[in-house]
Amino acid sequence: MSPELETLDQLLGGELPLRTIRGLFPTTEVFNTAMQWMLSCGDVRLFDDKGKELPRWAWRDIFSGELDAKAALFMLDLTEQGARKL
Repeated sequence: MSPELETLDQLLGGELPLRTIRGLFPTTEVFNTAMQWMLSCGDVRLFDDKGKELPRWAWRDIFSGELDAKAALFMLDLTEQGARKL
C-alpha cells in the first residue's frame, strides 16, 4: 500500500498528529510533496495546535523542510472525499 493510502487508512480512526503521519513516508521530501497534494485535492484537512484549520497559504511554509516542533503537533484529519478513496 502506498504511504498516501496508508495515511488515509490510518485517518479512518480519527485525526492524527503530523509527526505520526511523517513516519509512514520514506523521506521528508516525499512526505512534504504528498501532504501538499493531499491537502490541495481535498482528501485531508490540517489543523493547528489550537484546533483551527490552516489556510492554503500556510501549507508551503509547513512542508518546506523538516517539521519543526510546533508543526509536528498539527493534526491531520480525513475528509469524506478522502474516505471514499478507500
